[in-house]
Amino acid sequence: MRYPVYLINKKFYYLLFGLALLAWRLIINYSHDLIPGIGGGYYPVQIRAILETGKLAFRDMPLYFYLNALIVKMIWLISGAENDQVILHVTRILDSMIPPLMVIPFYKLSSRFTGDDLKWYFEIPALAYATLSIAPLFMVAEASKNSSAYPLMAFFLFYMFEFFRERSSTKAFFAVLFLILTGLTHFGVFTVSLTILLISLSVFYRVRAIPIIVIIVVASLGFVYLFDPGRLDSMLWVPVTLFRNAMFRYGPETYSLITYPATLIILSCALIILLRRKMKPERYDRKVFVILLISIGFFSLPVLGREYFNRFSMILFIPMFILILQLLSISARGIKWVIVITIFLTVASSFIYMIIKPKTPALSQDAYADLKKFGNMLEKPSSTLVIPRHGIEWWTTWELRTKIGGTGSLDQESFRKYDQVLVLVHKKGSYHKNMPVHFAIKEPKISGDHKVFYESDHFLAVEIDSTDLSFYSE
Repeated sequence: MRYPVYLINKKFYYLLFGLALLAWRLIINYSHDLIPGIGGGYYPVQIRAILETGKLAFRDMPLYFYLNALIVKMIWLISGAENDQVILHVTRILDSMIPPLMVIPFYKLSSRFTGDDLKWYFEIPALAYATLSIAPLFMVAEASKNSSAYPLMAFFLFYMFEFFRERSSTKAFFAVLFLILTGLTHFGVFTVSLTILLISLSVFYRVRAIPIIVIIVVASLGFVYLFDPGRLDSMLWVPVTLFRNAMFRYGPETYSLITYPATLIILSCALIILLRRKMKPERYDRKVFVILLISIGFFSLPVLGREYFNRFSMILFIPMFILILQLLSISARGIKWVIVITIFLTVASSFIYMIIKPKTPALSQDAYADLKKFGNMLEKPSSTLVIPRHGIEWWTTWELRTKIGGTGSLDQESFRKYDQVLVLVHKKGSYHKNMPVHFAIKEPKISGDHKVFYESDHFLAVEIDSTDLSFYSE
């Protein structure tokens, strides 16, 4: 790549875009007193549980939480004081810092697939798509675990493709290492990475890949079961649930829709080049091209279940970056500019969406202050079960140190196990209008006779002594 003097060099742009993403994520994370997002309180709860008990409060892939806990513990030891506020700051800062690190594997991928041949005015749009499209911007705060797996997946893809190029045991070791680290961080990103690996093995080795594919699948199931048995159940039911409530019938979330046109346009360009045999690189690059085309195409199918489709759409920008680099390297000038314009519109739409629907906490500050007052009414928080609606359960257990549950998990054992069982209704003081559609929440309603434990402008807490919840409608 021949950069004019004033453009400095390729590394500068990767650093610049990484810093831009870092700044964005810091702004979002510190835009409110509470961590933004419907699940913003989940991370502090898990980290505090590790610090106090040595294990997670809720089964999940553990790496991100233990990394947070380690840093918090070091700060506590240095400062000589154990302060819960440190947990909140550490999770915000790590969530801001880790995802931008993906510019490092992006740079390595670019150097491998384009060298210095791609013009700067084509490479910069590809980098913008990889760092400033909706997924890196939107998956912040409440999605710390998801986005922290992004750099790990990008490193995995780099070393995996390097292994297929060189057949190096060192590259194989690092590919496996980063795949395991991805799995220890986030289940969804691991699933997409694993699928790309299986497709890659099929393309490079064909029938000979069947035994190793079987081994990898079985090992992956065991790996997931070891850390989160519930996830294994989800994996085993994927053939049944994958196409349930298809996206084309129910529509995607707005944030998924932002990138979908770009995905279709870029996939179409790739398919045209492949079918017209316009692509004439070495055999290896063609196979990588096919792998990316199949992988992205599969995870973008409109027949996928709406939930799966939305989740996959927040991960595909990583393999898409590689495909875009390849396309911009081999396409005719007209196709290149179609891709550049598509990327520009996608990035612009991503920022517009985030400005119109900014990340906000599940509770307003006034409601959170009222939640504390409710907590002061509890005589034995540790032996109290509170059943709140989704979105405030994490802040409830974080602030009040009570146990939390859902109406579906309530049984007679609950009343033997806990001294007090309360249903908590959030009356007002939320940011639901800014939440994505699938997080749109209807506040539960209380009707008929019930024993009021606490009532204010923001909350109504009802004490119950049986599993009969006929008075409570979600």
